[in-house]
Amino acid sequence: MIFQTKDIFFLITCSFLVMFMQAGFLMLESGLVRAKNSINVAAKNLLDLILVFLVFWLVGFGLMFGDSLEGVAGSSLFMVDKHEVPLAAFFILQAMFCATATTIISGAISERAKLSAYALMVLLVTVLIYPLFGHWAWGGLYQGEKVGLLEQIGFIDFAGASVVHVLGGSVALAAVMIIGPRRGRFDTDQRAFKGQNLVMTTAGVIFLWVGWFGFNGGSNLMLNDDVIGIMLNTAVGGAAGGAAAIVYSHWRKKVIDVPLVANGTLAGLVSVTASCNLIDSDAAFIIGSIGALVMAAGIQLLERYRIDDAVNAIPVHLGAGTWGTLAVALFSPAGGLTVPEQVGIQLVGLGVCILWSFGIAYLAFRLLNHFHPLRVTEEHEQIGLNKAEHNATTELNDLIFEMQRQEQSRDFSQHVHVEPFTDIGQIARQYNRVIDRFNAATEEIKEKHQQLSQAHYEIKQTQSHLLQSEKMAGLGQVAAGVAHEINNPVGFVLSNIQTLEQYMSFFKTLIHEYKTLVVAKNDEAAATEILSRIDQICQQEDLDFVLGDTQDLIDESIDGVNRVKDIVMNLKTFSHPGTDTRQDANLNEILDSTLKIIWNELKYKCTVEKDYDTQLPQLLCNPSQLSQVFMNLIVNAGHAIEKNGTIRLATRQQDNQLIVTISDNGCGIAPEHLDEIFQPFFTTKPVGKGTGLGLSLSYGIIEQHGGQIDVDSKPGEGTTFTIGLPLASEPTTDQNTPTTDATPA
Repeated sequence: MIFQTKDIFFLITCSFLVMFMQAGFLMLESGLVRAKNSINVAAKNLLDLILVFLVFWLVGFGLMFGDSLEGVAGSSLFMVDKHEVPLAAFFILQAMFCATATTIISGAISERAKLSAYALMVLLVTVLIYPLFGHWAWGGLYQGEKVGLLEQIGFIDFAGASVVHVLGGSVALAAVMIIGPRRGRFDTDQRAFKGQNLVMTTAGVIFLWVGWFGFNGGSNLMLNDDVIGIMLNTAVGGAAGGAAAIVYSHWRKKVIDVPLVANGTLAGLVSVTASCNLIDSDAAFIIGSIGALVMAAGIQLLERYRIDDAVNAIPVHLGAGTWGTLAVALFSPAGGLTVPEQVGIQLVGLGVCILWSFGIAYLAFRLLNHFHPLRVTEEHEQIGLNKAEHNATTELNDLIFEMQRQEQSRDFSQHVHVEPFTDIGQIARQYNRVIDRFNAATEEIKEKHQQLSQAHYEIKQTQSHLLQSEKMAGLGQVAAGVAHEINNPVGFVLSNIQTLEQYMSFFKTLIHEYKTLVVAKNDEAAATEILSRIDQICQQEDLDFVLGDTQDLIDESIDGVNRVKDIVMNLKTFSHPGTDTRQDANLNEILDSTLKIIWNELKYKCTVEKDYDTQLPQLLCNPSQLSQVFMNLIVNAGHAIEKNGTIRLATRQQDNQLIVTISDNGCGIAPEHLDEIFQPFFTTKPVGKGTGLGLSLSYGIIEQHGGQIDVDSKPGEGTTFTIGLPLASEPTTDQNTPTTDATPA
């Protein structure tokens, strides 16, 4: 190929534009990663240029464009010097193409790969993967002949959709699969990390777009009329990709997603790269639009398989590059070939490209990872690669580090450092103001907590007194009955004592006569007279009857005293304020004890039926509190019955609960009141007949025991209260502090 001076100048200009793309990639990638990794991204892009220039000059360029060895590899043109002016200009351009391929890897593996690992990847691509495939597809480009294996069969890739972008994307895919996703990237919500600077990202895309004119235009190698059409298609393809991304973003997310639009623009540029010298601008529009959609589908595919590409370089370059390579056949087959024939050739080229670049890279990276881990440590990933790899930080990193230190130590007494006259300094200054407000609020909260603690203590005391008052009120309602229950046994005990007193007078008389008999035992006449009197006294008083009746009177009196004792003990247990401790108790016994206290309240108007499960296990509870609940419910049941009613008490075990039901066939509860009966101070009883606290306190007591209380009632038919108490219960609140504002569940 004969180069004129204008062509050489054109190549150098395009080389500078393509080199400008490296700055674009740097800005794009730095903006899409977190601030703690931005310096590392910049370092990788600079390292990329350094290594590619040297290694491609030493080895890669000769392997790619030197004299062909059976279409497989070049064998000359190593270390181009200044005397070969056209060749030197061509070298600079091609070195920039190679750097573009390698920097695709840089973006994909950002935020978790070692810089040394990336350097080794660049060397592998520059020495082996890129130059050999480049020879197969472009080996005769400089000489103007088709010498490469793929060239010879008619494979078309004008500016590197496959040679640069598919190859770079395939190597990047192998790298991210070996290295793995960033920590936290695929948590349950599959959250994507937000980039630190989307303005920089957008500027990077514009830089890349400008550089792409050199990328595609420079591939023409000569400054002629074809260059204008190539650049027009480049502009249309990029714009079409961005527009398609905008439409897709608005359709899927209802907003214009800036990173998606940025990558859509790049996907459009990649898509037209293979065919920009052959197609019309309308075809460039179609190819660029579809390229953006292919990119979007690629992003979804990576997320589905949890493959973490930090900047979505793989969908942009591998996805859109594959489409763009195939689009050559669809829109502009060459050499008189049919569309199917050209599609077949393009598929062969793509297959070779992907299998070669992905296969070699995957095997090499896996082997390398075994001896030299490609990924940084978890600690280094956490603190960021700026610090871990370069011992460098940004002002934002420093601020974040100080904030994290405060978070971990929970010490917010010190201000963070403020760098004056910077945006981050303004953030730090505002953060310090937040710290001051936080500390002031903390002190205020501590003071309020002390006040609330005191108020809580006072409320506990008040509630405890309220509970005890309600107990006494309940006792007051049955006081007359209790007095009657005590009076009956006391009455006949007193009557028996009076009778025993009369019998004691008889026994005293007999004892006196026997004492006289003992004194007169030697006087037979006197003794006979005394015995006669004794016999007369026994006949008059019926000694056998008195002896038998005395024992009966004693037995009856003991029974009466025991009855009084039981009533008093039940009253004592019920009325005792109780403690915070619980004890094992039998529900059946608590019910019976309560029933004894209030029996006189019930016995003249109703009968009580019992259906107890005698095999109930012991329940850990506060017996005094449960007795109060049962008393409230049973007394209420009695009040609901006018006469000749029935109250039924039943107990049973159901799974891990003990169930108590208290039912009556009384007047029932109106439906409009069912939702209110557990409200404090709600009562349907006349003034002076109820406090309205009994059911509210009962609800609270059962709730404290970890149980529940339900009511079922029909007016005119009766009411049933069902109490469920867990066998292993923990108090939901303070055990001695019933809830007074409870409502039915």
